[in-house]
Amino acid sequence: MSRQELDDLIVELAGPQEARREQARHQRRGTERRRAARAGPRPRLTNADRILATVSYLRRLCTQAVLGELFAVDRSRVTEAIREMGHFWKNTDTPSHPRPPGSPHRQT
Repeated sequence: MSRQELDDLIVELAGPQEARREQARHQRRGTERRRAARAGPRPRLTNADRILATVSYLRRLCTQAVLGELFAVDRSRVTEAIREMGHFWKNTDTPSHPRPPGSPHRQT
């Protein structure tokens, strides 16, 4: 995957990814936000980091532990990011959203 393809993928997934995370937060809270958007602690992994970690892991370039070291976070943060991002590749195999090669969700 070229740098331009990765940048395009990050731009394409940023909106839906943030919307899905906000929906999950809303379900956990059971109500509307009590604080302003972006008023909490900053995420340890940015959206771009989450996508890069997921693509790297699904292409079997490195383990979650190595990705944790690379991004200076605990492996559990990488696992969470891969789980969240996996939703976008689970049932998708289109030219604009190809599954990364080696993805465990790919059917043969």
